[in-house]
Formats: sequence, C-alpha cells, structure tokens
Amino acid sequence: MRFGIYRLSALIENNELQASTYEALREFDCGYKADDVMGYLRNSAVNDDKAGRCRTYLIIDLDEIYAQTPKVRILAYFTITQHSLDITELATDESMTEALDYLLGDREVNASHIASGYLIAQFAKDKSFYQSAKGFLQFAQEIIERASGLVGGVYIVLDCNAEKLREYYQDLGFTCIGERNEANGECIYQMLKPIGQGLEAGFLGNVQKDIGL
Repeated sequence: MRFGIYRLSALIENNELQASTYEALREFDCGYKADDVMGYLRNSAVNDDKAGRCRTYLIIDLDEIYAQTPKVRILAYFTITQHSLDITELATDESMTEALDYLLGDREVNASHIASGYLIAQFAKDKSFYQSAKGFLQFAQEIIERASGLVGGVYIVLDCNAEKLREYYQDLGFTCIGERNEANGECIYQMLKPIGQGLEAGFLGNVQKDIGL
C-alpha cells in the first residue's frame, strides 16, 4: 500500500475529491465506539481548519486516490495547533530539570515565563491501517519542525488518557509534565517533547505529500 499526507483543506478545495473527502470523514473508524477523535473529524475538523484554529492532516491511500475512479480513504489523521505553556511551575519540580533547561536555554525563569510550541490536538488511525503509531507521529513531528523553523516554537505537547499510553509516549521521548482529573474521573496526562528530538532525518522524503505549510 502506498500512502501520502494531505492537508484536509487541500482535499476539500479539490472539486474532483471534495464529495469523496466528506464521505471519508464520515467513514473513518478508529475502532472505539465513543471516541471523540472520530466525532471531531466528522463534525469539527473542516470548520476549524477553515477558521485557522488548527491544521488537520490526512494520511490517505494513494492507490485509491489515483484509481480510475478516485476515492479518498483516510488511513490516519492528526491535528496540530499552536500552544503556549507557563513554565514557571515546572521550575519547582526536580524531575523537569532536563525539559526546563531545553525550554529556557540560557534564560532564567521569571514571574511569568511563557514558552511557545505546538499541540497535537487529535491523533488517530483507522482500525484497518497497519502502520504503527510511531510512524505517523514522525509525520506530525516533521511538519511541526518545519513550522518551527519558519515561525519559532520549541516543544510538542499532547494529552493522553491511560497509564499505558503515558508509558508509550515516554518511550518515544515525551516527558509527563502534569496530570488533571476530568469531571468523569478520567485522568489526563500532559506529555511534552522538545522539537527535533528523536526525529529521523528526512522521514517524509519518500512519502507523497501536499502539506501546504
């Protein structure tokens, strides 16, 4: 299977693929019945992208999009948006020393020190897609690194809702910088990683893409 990365808006604005793209948004299935990542893709992703609140990228099946009758099939997707982080509270936590040193550089923490970065707000793959999560995390990281080179930003942050996922992201170089309890009792972990850390150079080189940064 060949696959490529396309910005959602690039497909929506393509007259030949628009109807198929909307159908693919409705058909995307990550395998969890009550998962909000499916609801977001179906109900909010297009409007949020058009409004400039974030950017959603689709990993699609190229064999189907270049077939005689083109069809969009979403294998995975992720949504990226800008993020700011008050890092003064991290200065009191000894386990955050390495992450704090990276975020500050040569500067010292002041009363209201804000660091800029990027949030991977949504992140899911179709239940039928064989590629590992690590694979398309690399896609998201390289896009973020390109954006950082253009406009700045020093970290990537994402949330996860299970201890097993927290350990998984830690193995990928993320550090847990906090946790919160939702109204339903669910514990959410906030994971942070410096931009560029653990990224395989040129990871997108052999993947067809219409990223539109």
